[in-house]
Amino acid sequence: NFEVLIEGNSNVHLIDVVVDSNYFTTSLNGAIYIQGALDNAGGLYLCGLGSNGQLGQGNTTNSTNYVKVKGVGGSGFLENIVDFKLGSGDGFVIACDSGGKCYAWGGNNHGQLGQGNTTVSYTPLQVKGVGGTGFLENIINVSCGHYHSLACDSSGNAYAWGDNFFNSSATQGQLGDGTTVNKTTPIRVLGVGGSGYLTNIIQVAGKPHGSQALSSSGHVYCWGTNRWGECGDGTTTNRLTAVQVIGVGGTGYLSGITKLAEEGYGTTVGLALGSNGRVYAWGRGGWGQLGQGNTSNSSTPQIVKGVGGSGYLENIIDVACGGYHCFALDSSGTVYSWGNQGDQLGQGSTSSNSVTPAKVKGVGNSGYLSNIVAIGGERFGGSAMDADGNVYAWSGNQNYQVGDGTNTIRSTPVQVLGVGGSGFLNLKVKPVAPSLNFDGFNKYTFTGADTG
Repeated sequence: NFEVLIEGNSNVHLIDVVVDSNYFTTSLNGAIYIQGALDNAGGLYLCGLGSNGQLGQGNTTNSTNYVKVKGVGGSGFLENIVDFKLGSGDGFVIACDSGGKCYAWGGNNHGQLGQGNTTVSYTPLQVKGVGGTGFLENIINVSCGHYHSLACDSSGNAYAWGDNFFNSSATQGQLGDGTTVNKTTPIRVLGVGGSGYLTNIIQVAGKPHGSQALSSSGHVYCWGTNRWGECGDGTTTNRLTAVQVIGVGGTGYLSGITKLAEEGYGTTVGLALGSNGRVYAWGRGGWGQLGQGNTSNSSTPQIVKGVGGSGYLENIIDVACGGYHCFALDSSGTVYSWGNQGDQLGQGSTSSNSVTPAKVKGVGNSGYLSNIVAIGGERFGGSAMDADGNVYAWSGNQNYQVGDGTNTIRSTPVQVLGVGGSGFLNLKVKPVAPSLNFDGFNKYTFTGADTG
């Protein structure tokens, strides 16, 4: 709500204005053999592998084209979704809506659906509250790793549930509660060194067997497995509680961060976007995914170099992780990729890794992708959306996750087909024509207005 001053011939009126704007930020995400897209009306669409019910259709059928996720218990469709993430391990999905409710569905061998059990679900379920009491509320952001889930609420609290000790001491502690015991309902994540709880958290990001959180002050915290230095604390010691990521070169602490990249499968990399438009990377670098021109690991953040290793990437506005590769998007709409090659980087099929960023090619290998406003990573590829809402993807496409109706390898972007293979997928739902209505007293209501 806001106020508008209206001047007449002889009177001045201060009125209340209510804006009815039901449009959401579009986003893309992927995992192993699956990709997803969120439209600006809050509708969620998935494509690819469905063997654990992760497509949310009430069955275990794969889909060669995008399908819209059904509602709780299979009734209707999920609505007003503001965030979602895809889990690679058991094949599951977590999402939250504009009312702060949290949902999960798919595989559940480690309790990652937050139901107090390990029962699979082929349609969305509302995630229970801490200790299984009630339901999680006021959730604004969600994420997940291979077998665990994360969420944060509008008060800055962070929550975790699911796997906390996968199969060895090398993959443990991802729930951040100081134990290695799995949890089938959410717990609050402890603070640094196990003191109190993490606070002022605005984003969480899951790694295969680790977790990250971003605070409102722009600082980053990590916990869980640290074999490759992915906790960013200058060590390779696993952390059962949160540690603060230190700064570039080991000096001070990393600061000014505005976004953490989401996991696409197994990068075991910390990838963060700075308010200065630069990208920071740490952890495993065996395929060049740190963007340093080499294949070395790093337990402290490094600034991702520019195309061909010249300077640094600049003016970046979004970042994403795939399997063993990474993506970045700049303010001009250009997409960059680096790391493990094959068909994953969108640079055309090649056996050579890309140890520094290169531009993602355009559709049909013509020129380069342009006018892009959002990106996502997937185990064997990635995706992008342009300013008009059109979606493009590239991948090994083993389980139809590109969404072009085939399982043909796509080493450069193709445009994604619409639901059921009809037309093309577009994530910018056409708004109704804006209208202004006066209640006859002191209130004007704008309907269909773009207030972004």
